[in-house]
Amino acid sequence: MKRFTIFITLLLLSVMQMAAQDTSIKGTITLSHQGKTTDFAYNNMAGVMEAAVDEDTVFLSKGYFEGDFILDKKLVFIGSGADQGYGWGNCTCYGSNNIVIKLPENTKLDARLFEGIYFGDTSFTYQSSIEDVVFKKCRVYGSLSFSTDIKSILFDRCDILVNGYCNSFTKKLIARNCQISSLCIRSDDGYAENTWQFINCTIDPDNWSYTDDNGNYHIYCPIYRGSFVNCIIDNDENRDEIRNAGYCLYDPNNIETKSSASFTNCLFYKPLEGREIFNGATVLNDMYFDASNLNDDWENKIRYFSKEKLQENNFLGNDGTVVGCYGGKNPYSLKQNQPTITSGKIHFDKDKKQIQIKMKVSSEQ
Repeated sequence: MKRFTIFITLLLLSVMQMAAQDTSIKGTITLSHQGKTTDFAYNNMAGVMEAAVDEDTVFLSKGYFEGDFILDKKLVFIGSGADQGYGWGNCTCYGSNNIVIKLPENTKLDARLFEGIYFGDTSFTYQSSIEDVVFKKCRVYGSLSFSTDIKSILFDRCDILVNGYCNSFTKKLIARNCQISSLCIRSDDGYAENTWQFINCTIDPDNWSYTDDNGNYHIYCPIYRGSFVNCIIDNDENRDEIRNAGYCLYDPNNIETKSSASFTNCLFYKPLEGREIFNGATVLNDMYFDASNLNDDWENKIRYFSKEKLQENNFLGNDGTVVGCYGGKNPYSLKQNQPTITSGKIHFDKDKKQIQIKMKVSSEQ
């Protein structure tokens, strides 16, 4: 019954969205409580928080939303998709606001927290120790702050800036089939008990720089911790003197500090001859793309490789699918799973004076 109620609510939201897109990109918030729904304005999330109780669901239509709020109840937030590729009116966009997560201490969530939402420059503040935080099919950028631990957090098919989460406050992090920007994990980020796993992710590391003893300028990015499986690591150093060569994933000015990261079935750029990339990291079944004789077009950037190009080059993970975010059982997509009516039939029974409606509904996986 609960699933049927959620389906009907999503279906009604879809109809409302089609009618509203012509006049405004401002969305509608719908609070669902035990089968009953209440609508709120795009900028009244604080009012939603006041009216909601534990286990309610908050639906966000396509459009723009804003407003600071404090999350102190176990709720589920479901948007209409985070893919802005078809225009801002075709995704759920939450603006540059502050979201404070202040649930009771040691709360264990039993459902995803956020799904299908494009968080722009949104600031997340974690003020209570919680477990099993899940972001699904979201774009998560913006700033972070912590005053306590996150026991576990999962990013499932998200587009994220993950830097702020790789610290001593995040005890366990799993990113699966994500596109990740500006990743760096310094040697003093976190402790041995912190577990950070990246599975089938396409990663564009942060770019750091140094000048060697001969006055030559180089790029590197520290990734000293974490487990990386079936990932693409776009460690591309490209400038006049060096063309598309793999840069170091440690600080070349501090070779005494060894990396404890592990890389399994991951794809990198081929480094210059004699250059060490890892400095102590555990590496198994590594793969390299030689782009030294290629131009700097986007099509030669490994983080933009299509599934077909990865297959052509036999860049496969330990499960036989391609490395990066398009491999695995659930490839990356920010498109929300919306119910779609594929066929329908309406019949009016004159004797019973009833209208009979038959619909066939499918949902993208």
